[in-house]
Amino acid sequence: PRAFVPRPGEARETLPAWAAERALRYHSDYRVLGALGPFDPEVIAAEPMPIAAHPTWVAEHGGPIGRAFVEALPADWRTPDADVIVNGKLNEFDPGWSSCLVGFHIDGTSRIRKRADGMPDLLDPGRTIEQIGCSVGPAGATGFLRGPLALPVTPIGEDGRGVWQRIITDAIADGTIEAVRGPCNTVVAFDHGDFHTCMPAERDGWRFFIKAMRWRGDTPTNAFRESCRISWPLDAGAWPDAPLGVFPPTLPFFAGSRAA
Repeated sequence: PRAFVPRPGEARETLPAWAAERALRYHSDYRVLGALGPFDPEVIAAEPMPIAAHPTWVAEHGGPIGRAFVEALPADWRTPDADVIVNGKLNEFDPGWSSCLVGFHIDGTSRIRKRADGMPDLLDPGRTIEQIGCSVGPAGATGFLRGPLALPVTPIGEDGRGVWQRIITDAIADGTIEAVRGPCNTVVAFDHGDFHTCMPAERDGWRFFIKAMRWRGDTPTNAFRESCRISWPLDAGAWPDAPLGVFPPTLPFFAGSRAA
C-alpha cells in the first residue's frame, strides 16, 4: 500500500483576544446503538451509495449494507413521513488516507438559526439535527471527541477560521478532552455538540460510511451517487484530482462497485 509522509506542521498563530470568552459549552460523545455486519470486502466494494435518500427508499433499493442499516434505525426514523435522509460513501483506502480534508466539527449548522451576518447562531440554534451513522469495514474509522469542550463565538466581522481547531488541539494535548476512533461495524448516534472527523485509515481496505440525519427539512432525492473522493496526509487544503498524479483516469474495482 502507498504511504505518504505529512508535511511538517506550520507555526501556530496566537489566538485572537475574543477567543478567551468561551460562551459555547458542549459535552461531546457518541452513543452505541448496536452492531452492523461484518460484511465481506467484496460486499462492501459493491455497495451502492445513497444520496439524500429516504430510509424507506433505501430499504427497497439499497444494497445489503444500506438495508441492514435502515433496519437498525429507530422505528420513528423509518416511517414514510419521517424527516430523515440517508447518505453513503464508499472508499478504498491505503494507510494514512481518509475520505475528506476536515478537522473536528459538528454537522447541521447550515440548518439552524442565523445571525445578522448570516452565520449560524450557535448560542440560540433552535432545532438541531440528529444523526445515526456507521463505518463498515476496518480500514477507516470515524473519530470522535469525548468530554467537555468550551469554545468561543466568532464576533460579527471577525475571522474565526482555525480558532476552534487550535483550541481543540490544545484540549486534546492537555487531556481536557479525549480524541478516540469510533468503533467500526457499529451503529452510533451523535447530535449537535458531538464533534467528529474523518480519521486516517490504519490499514488498507474498503470502507463504507452510511449516515442518517433527522430534522434537516430536506426533500429526498432518492438516488445513488456514482463516486466519492479521498484525501491523503498532505496539507493541500483542497481536493486534488489524483494523488501525486500516479492514478490512471479509470481504476479497477470489484465487479459492481460504484466508486471512482
